[in-house]
Amino acid sequence: MQQSWIVLLPPCIVLISSLISRKLFPSLLLGLFSGVYIAQDYRLMPTIKLLICRIYEQIVSIEAISVYTFMFGVGILISIINYTGAATAFAQRLKQRITTKKSAELSAVYFLALLSLDDYLNCLTTGYIMRPIADSLKIARAKLAYILHSFAGPLVVIIPISTWATFITSQLDLSGISAEHTACTKILSDPFLLYIQSIPYTFYAFFSMIAATIVIIRSLSFGPMFTEEQQSTAAIATEDDIPTQVIRTTPLDLFLPLITLVSSILFGLLFTGGFWLFGGTNSMLEAFKSTDKAFQVLGIASILTIITSFTLSLVRKQIQPQTIAPLVGEGVKLMFPVIVLILIASTLGIVLRIDLHTGEYLASLLLSTIQPAYLPLLFFLVSALIATMIGTSWGTMTLLLPIGIPMLHTLVNAPTPALPGDITLLIPMIGAILAGSTFGDHTSPIAAASIMAATSARCDTLKHVITQYPYALAPFIGSCIGYTAMGYSMSSNATCNNAYLLACITGLTATIAVLYLQNYLAHRVKPSF
Repeated sequence: MQQSWIVLLPPCIVLISSLISRKLFPSLLLGLFSGVYIAQDYRLMPTIKLLICRIYEQIVSIEAISVYTFMFGVGILISIINYTGAATAFAQRLKQRITTKKSAELSAVYFLALLSLDDYLNCLTTGYIMRPIADSLKIARAKLAYILHSFAGPLVVIIPISTWATFITSQLDLSGISAEHTACTKILSDPFLLYIQSIPYTFYAFFSMIAATIVIIRSLSFGPMFTEEQQSTAAIATEDDIPTQVIRTTPLDLFLPLITLVSSILFGLLFTGGFWLFGGTNSMLEAFKSTDKAFQVLGIASILTIITSFTLSLVRKQIQPQTIAPLVGEGVKLMFPVIVLILIASTLGIVLRIDLHTGEYLASLLLSTIQPAYLPLLFFLVSALIATMIGTSWGTMTLLLPIGIPMLHTLVNAPTPALPGDITLLIPMIGAILAGSTFGDHTSPIAAASIMAATSARCDTLKHVITQYPYALAPFIGSCIGYTAMGYSMSSNATCNNAYLLACITGLTATIAVLYLQNYLAHRVKPSF
């Protein structure tokens, strides 16, 4: 097909349809069908054939199967913890040690960090552990939801061993980044290593966690959250707060499965990467870089964890054999809608990159109008807007990475395949897309993360989004200023290191300044009417 503005139509259809209907799944399906229909020159039968082919490729790939297995495992683990009441029982023990609001809020942060393999896992588990304690100390549930949300997503973005890390790596691979020289390779590099290098440029993730830590330590309160905190009272336990089974539990019931999951992943990555302790020749860092089985490791680790959890529960007579199937069903039901969304969004990304070449077309449009040094800022703003409208950070990454990487490749006239060093802005731009996606995940009322954080804290989702938005504004402004400063420095021929240092200093300073300014205005300025 001949490239024209029509190749921009599928992502626009997804965005507009999601904005109007507030339903992502049918919007993605509509965008996917329109993309394949355009790629096949508006012929129905070839469209159906290509559509089935692209979806089938995503379903049968070993990487996709492994990721989906891991996510189903997380869902099943959550269902077991909920059924046995292990999280609630452990919270009762913590009440003896946590006696102040600040210590309770910081404890939530510690748990989030310990469980940062997956945002659903750390958000839901930490919420179930800390909510009874927060209620007893009269911490507003909206405040707890804010803390959960402010660390859950950003942590899994910047920690290489997480569900997000595997997804991001797979999307980089689909966007033309590969360690092997093939016909589709645009940039010759290990996708996982490139993701690691982009982490420092994920400004919003770092600024958001720093801002939340300051809010906790300095007891800052403003906006609708201030009203919630003033009105908060000790919540009465509801039926949802009571474990499904009132049975004998210990910290072992909660932590043994989590330790099994973490240790299995670490062992698997080091083993497949050739760590010297396991018979290979690589150091620990080299093993993490060298492993090409990260997806399979996650899948196997989740299976081992589920077997361990069920075995422990059966031995301790916390569950009966006949309850295993219903618990598995609950876990699968929890994760199934998310996995379907990922499948459709990933397929759309492949169509945009391989069949429509949307990135190359955008590059041809913007070649004479955009200064390359400011592309990180542009993609941060665009990804933030998209993620807010469609309510999914993963879907946003799937849309923008296949557009941004080929676009930048063309803008700088890099060879094919190019090395990362040939494209100076490649790593900052990837970080900016991840950062913008994280912001949208914080501010969208239809985002799964918003729903999970609110559900875990037993807070209304809309209330959570409204009370959190002023707090998300500070790191957003700081990130914009940081990317602008970096673009200005690089356009002035500054080195990458100097530009990055300037961006961090100005961005973090702006974040803290906006945070304190909002708190000052909330408590010092009186209405004049």
